Amino acid sequence: MRVARWRTCARRAAVATGLGLIGVVACAQPATPPGWICGSFSRSDRLPPEDYRKPSPRLKVVENFHFGPNVEALVRPMQRGMALGSDLDFTLWGYPNHHRALAALIRLAAREKTDQPAGASFTVDCYFERAFMIAPDDVVARMLYASYLGGGRRQPEALAQLKMVVDQAGDNPLTHFNAGLVYVEIGAYEEAAAQARRAAELGYPRDTLVQELQRRGKWQGPPLSASVAASSASAPLPGPASAPPPAGPADRASR
Repeated sequence: MRVARWRTCARRAAVATGLGLIGVVACAQPATPPGWICGSFSRSDRLPPEDYRKPSPRLKVVENFHFGPNVEALVRPMQRGMALGSDLDFTLWGYPNHHRALAALIRLAAREKTDQPAGASFTVDCYFERAFMIAPDDVVARMLYASYLGGGRRQPEALAQLKMVVDQAGDNPLTHFNAGLVYVEIGAYEEAAAQARRAAELGYPRDTLVQELQRRGKWQGPPLSASVAASSASAPLPGPASAPPPAGPADRASR
């Protein structure tokens, strides 16, 4: 109930932002579990965080000032003398599950060889924990996190994240397909093959995942339906794009 009330307040805050009434809406932060170490969701100088997947008049403002192309590409911060991590931190405060900002944070952490880049308020793990507090059903954020965990040789944790993705995927073939790509990335080939078959059963038209498994010698059994392979070059993607964004897991699909 407390999280639901916070989300209602966040929506009201977004309306206030659209009207230019910055700072007039105060919201209680979402409930955090015992032992939470990843910071508050309430600050007197900032509006409450929102779910990146939902339309908001604030998003364009935040991105214009803190997540321009040079920040996303890790070229330079928006303001001289600031760290790239500061811009990503502000973006991820407003939208903790901002997919492209999370992907950029992962790349920045890898480049700086640290789990907390300069200018960032939290570790990469904490930014993802904050994302899941706001949007626990965000499968794209979970695939990004699984990719990060797998890259850090934390495969059991990566597998746990991907299990949640698969459990939430339902009948969305694109989500199953992309989960399979991340399984390949972290070396979980049996799970990847299962996702390839599930995506095909649900009508996904491309056999890229199967081809990747075959290339690695990890595909067992006959190829999937010939009709799937034949339509791979021309058929449109089914359903909404529940896929990692550019610079996300395996860089293979856009949001």
